[in-house]
Amino acid sequence: MAKKINGGGTKISVKMREKDENALKKLEFLVVIVNRKKYDFYSDYIQNFEVNMQLLAHGRGTSDRMTASVLDKIGTDKAIIFAVIKEERVKDALIGLEEKFATYKDSKGVAFTIPLKSVIGALTYTFLSNNKGSKEL
Repeated sequence: MAKKINGGGTKISVKMREKDENALKKLEFLVVIVNRKKYDFYSDYIQNFEVNMQLLAHGRGTSDRMTASVLDKIGTDKAIIFAVIKEERVKDALIGLEEKFATYKDSKGVAFTIPLKSVIGALTYTFLSNNKGSKEL
Protein backbone atom coordinates (compact mmCIF):
# COMPACT_ATOMS: atom_id res chain seq x y z
CA MET A 1 0.00 0.00 0.00
CA ALA A 2 1.52 3.33 -1.06
CA LYS A 3 0.43 6.91 -0.75
CA LYS A 4 1.27 9.95 -2.93
CA ILE A 5 2.61 13.02 -1.20
CA ASN A 6 2.22 16.62 -2.45
CA GLY A 7 0.92 15.49 -5.83
CA GLY A 8 4.46 14.67 -6.91
CA GLY A 9 5.72 11.35 -8.12
CA THR A 10 7.21 10.48 -4.71
CA LYS A 11 5.62 7.54 -2.92
CA ILE A 12 6.21 6.49 0.64
CA SER A 13 5.14 3.10 1.80
CA VAL A 14 2.82 3.11 4.82
CA LYS A 15 4.82 0.19 6.22
CA MET A 16 8.07 2.16 5.91
CA ARG A 17 6.53 5.10 7.76
CA GLU A 18 5.29 2.83 10.57
CA LYS A 19 8.69 1.17 10.78
CA ASP A 20 10.39 4.59 11.02
CA GLU A 21 8.09 5.61 13.90
CA ASN A 22 9.05 2.43 15.78
CA ALA A 23 12.77 2.74 14.99
CA LEU A 24 15.17 2.61 17.89
CA LYS A 25 15.72 6.04 19.40
CA LYS A 26 18.85 6.95 21.33
CA LEU A 27 18.46 7.20 25.10
CA GLU A 28 20.24 9.33 27.68
CA PHE A 29 20.59 9.07 31.45
CA LEU A 30 19.23 12.24 33.08
CA VAL A 31 20.55 13.31 36.49
CA VAL A 32 18.81 16.11 38.41
CA ILE A 33 20.03 17.33 41.82
CA VAL A 34 17.59 19.52 43.78
CA ASN A 35 16.59 20.37 47.35
CA ARG A 36 14.94 17.33 48.89
CA LYS A 37 11.71 19.17 49.68
CA LYS A 38 11.32 19.96 45.95
CA TYR A 39 11.67 16.32 44.84
CA ASP A 40 7.95 15.77 44.16
CA PHE A 41 7.70 18.90 42.02
CA TYR A 42 10.67 17.96 39.81
CA SER A 43 9.73 14.30 39.64
CA ASP A 44 6.29 15.23 38.30
CA TYR A 45 7.79 17.79 35.91
CA ILE A 46 10.26 15.28 34.43
CA GLN A 47 7.40 12.91 33.59
CA ASN A 48 6.15 15.48 31.06
CA PHE A 49 9.08 14.45 28.84
CA GLU A 50 8.01 10.81 28.38
CA VAL A 51 10.22 9.55 31.21
CA ASN A 52 8.99 6.11 32.21
CA MET A 53 11.39 5.35 35.06
CA GLN A 54 12.94 7.43 37.83
CA LEU A 55 15.19 6.51 40.72
CA LEU A 56 15.71 8.66 43.80
CA ALA A 57 18.78 8.93 46.00
CA HIS A 58 19.13 11.16 49.04
CA GLY A 59 22.23 13.23 49.59
CA ARG A 60 23.64 16.07 51.62
CA GLY A 61 25.57 19.13 50.51
CA THR A 62 29.36 19.29 50.87
CA SER A 63 29.64 22.34 53.14
CA ASP A 64 31.76 22.31 56.32
CA ARG A 65 30.13 22.22 59.78
CA MET A 66 30.15 25.98 60.37
CA THR A 67 28.60 26.75 57.00
CA ALA A 68 26.18 23.84 57.41
CA SER A 69 24.86 25.29 60.67
CA VAL A 70 24.14 28.57 58.89
CA LEU A 71 22.68 26.77 55.87
CA ASP A 72 20.59 24.48 58.06
CA LYS A 73 17.80 27.03 57.83
CA ILE A 74 17.97 26.80 54.05
CA GLY A 75 18.53 23.06 53.96
CA THR A 76 21.44 21.01 52.70
CA ASP A 77 19.49 17.81 52.11
CA LYS A 78 19.39 16.97 48.42
CA ALA A 79 17.39 14.67 46.19
CA ILE A 80 19.20 13.13 43.24
CA ILE A 81 16.81 11.99 40.53
CA PHE A 82 18.06 9.49 37.97
CA ALA A 83 15.91 8.96 34.88
CA VAL A 84 16.13 7.61 31.33
CA ILE A 85 14.97 9.99 28.61
CA LYS A 86 14.84 9.90 24.81
CA GLU A 87 17.62 11.90 23.17
CA GLU A 88 15.07 13.93 21.20
CA ARG A 89 13.47 15.18 24.46
CA VAL A 90 16.72 16.10 26.26
CA LYS A 91 16.99 19.69 24.97
CA ASP A 92 13.41 20.56 25.97
CA ALA A 93 13.83 18.92 29.37
CA LEU A 94 17.08 20.72 30.20
CA ILE A 95 15.74 24.09 29.04
CA GLY A 96 12.57 23.58 31.08
CA LEU A 97 14.54 22.55 34.17
CA GLU A 98 16.81 25.57 33.80
CA GLU A 99 13.74 27.83 33.70
CA LYS A 100 12.31 26.16 36.83
CA PHE A 101 15.64 26.55 38.66
CA ALA A 102 15.68 30.27 37.87
CA THR A 103 11.98 30.99 38.47
CA TYR A 104 10.80 29.18 41.61
CA LYS A 105 11.84 29.95 45.18
CA ASP A 106 14.34 27.49 46.74
CA SER A 107 14.52 25.64 43.43
CA LYS A 108 18.18 25.89 42.55
CA GLY A 109 19.55 22.71 41.09
CA VAL A 110 21.80 20.94 38.66
CA ALA A 111 20.73 18.85 35.67
CA PHE A 112 22.79 16.98 33.07
CA THR A 113 22.63 13.92 30.84
CA ILE A 114 24.92 11.04 30.00
CA PRO A 115 24.43 9.19 26.67
CA LEU A 116 23.56 5.49 26.93
CA LYS A 117 25.50 3.39 24.43
CA SER A 118 23.54 0.14 24.77
CA VAL A 119 20.58 -1.49 26.48
CA ILE A 120 20.20 -5.23 26.88
CA GLY A 121 16.97 -6.66 25.48
CA ALA A 122 14.10 -5.35 23.40
CA LEU A 123 11.63 -5.37 26.30
CA THR A 124 14.01 -3.40 28.50
CA TYR A 125 14.51 -0.85 25.72
CA THR A 126 10.75 -0.61 25.13
CA PHE A 127 10.14 0.06 28.82
CA LEU A 128 12.96 2.60 29.21
CA SER A 129 12.06 4.50 26.04
CA ASN A 130 8.35 4.54 26.94
CA ASN A 131 7.41 2.95 23.59
CA LYS A 132 3.95 1.69 24.55
CA GLY A 133 2.68 1.21 21.01
CA SER A 134 5.82 -0.44 19.65
CA LYS A 135 4.97 -3.79 18.07
CA GLU A 136 8.37 -4.78 16.76
CA LEU A 137 11.93 -3.75 17.44
